[in-house]
Amino acid sequence: NLKPVVGAFGWKLGDKLPGQFRSQVHDGSYAFRPEKETQPFDNCELEITEDGRIYCIKATGYPPDNGEDSDTCKNALLSLLSEKYGRRPQGRDFSFGSGDNYFFGSDDQTAHLNIFERNLFTLEYCDKNLQSIAYDEQEAKRKKDEAEKKAALSKGL
Repeated sequence: NLKPVVGAFGWKLGDKLPGQFRSQVHDGSYAFRPEKETQPFDNCELEITEDGRIYCIKATGYPPDNGEDSDTCKNALLSLLSEKYGRRPQGRDFSFGSGDNYFFGSDDQTAHLNIFERNLFTLEYCDKNLQSIAYDEQEAKRKKDEAEKKAALSKGL
């Protein structure tokens, strides 16, 4: 009963970032504040492809009262995300670093909740196909920049 994750915080995965926000994009990311307060998250950003499509929506924050509300926040988020998208089988994936990791949604459109030391909450909604495109674009840009740098060095610039 896993359902694709379509969006969060008023944004939809795959939509193009509106033109009026493009000037605020830095290194493929656009920082925003959600219109509606959503505890414990207060820092949010979109990651976009070169043509402006949203492939990842990230939110981070700390629970109120210096972590005293950590378990309450965790349980509420687990319940909400499980009900909305379906919780994926638990498995330790070391590529996600330390902390408690929970995964929701389909293979291609997922939500990942990470809780580090009961205090730092990170929630990522991601379209894996668009993410792959973005990573390929970033790698191509890196290789191009590297080739240009080598060419400039060989010319003695």
